[in-house]
Amino acid sequence: MKKMFATTIWLVMVSLGAPILRAADWAEVSDTAVRDGLPAEHVTPILQKAREAGYTADQTAQVLKPALEACRQGLPARPILDKIEEGLVKRIQPETLAQAGERRYRYLDQAASLAKSADQPSDDVIYSATLALESGMGEQTVQKVLNESRGKRPGQAQTVIEAGEAMMLNGMDEASVSTLMSDCLQRNLRRSEVLRTVRYSCQQHQAGMQGSAIRQSLWGQGQCDGTGNPVQLHDGSGSGQQQGGGGSQGQGQQSLGTGADATQPMGPDRGRQGAGGRGSSRP
Repeated sequence: MKKMFATTIWLVMVSLGAPILRAADWAEVSDTAVRDGLPAEHVTPILQKAREAGYTADQTAQVLKPALEACRQGLPARPILDKIEEGLVKRIQPETLAQAGERRYRYLDQAASLAKSADQPSDDVIYSATLALESGMGEQTVQKVLNESRGKRPGQAQTVIEAGEAMMLNGMDEASVSTLMSDCLQRNLRRSEVLRTVRYSCQQHQAGMQGSAIRQSLWGQGQCDGTGNPVQLHDGSGSGQQQGGGGSQGQGQQSLGTGADATQPMGPDRGRQGAGGRGSSRP
């Protein structure tokens, strides 16, 4: 009787076009992923989401291939795993998600090479560089930021890369963005100051201001000497404030005239909060 009932259920699933999921298949996918270097704490929820999305074990194995290749090459797999999880939540078709994972891997490999050449091979830097490249930032721009940020405070490279990505996603041209990124590094701006620079620049761009005019409005007449010394920052009211350097946290924290909260993430619908968070808003 039990066997007949199970057979009936199987026939119903086939007639409805539902995928037949064998526990042994899923166990093999899980074992292979963990054996090849993916953390079990990430593999388990991905497999669960894949089953909920109606993926077969074979389709899930295909989707995981780029992440496994990253492990074999000694690259951080997290950027790819985040892409996979995001696609599963959105119920992206398996073939499309597999292609997105492969594309993310190519940018990851490129970002890792750039970070290594700049002697900044941290996972956070590679993660931010990967997403920036995927968003359309040029390799030369990313390399320039990585080179200029060597020796700066921890986290500054990924903060500025994410700032540039946010400005480009808001439609600013890459040449202007690259210059502003260099400005942030040369002025040794804190993360909160970089966030305000992004908001102000994007708002002025949306209002029709060109990149050179935005830069003039931000920094006033003073030119950066690249030493990290305090410089004049225009706040939109005609007065300047001391910015950057090693001053107290209270220095240079006045608004640029945007009224924005500097604790919010950069860019539209960002899934990651700077270096500490993870995820991406792109499918």
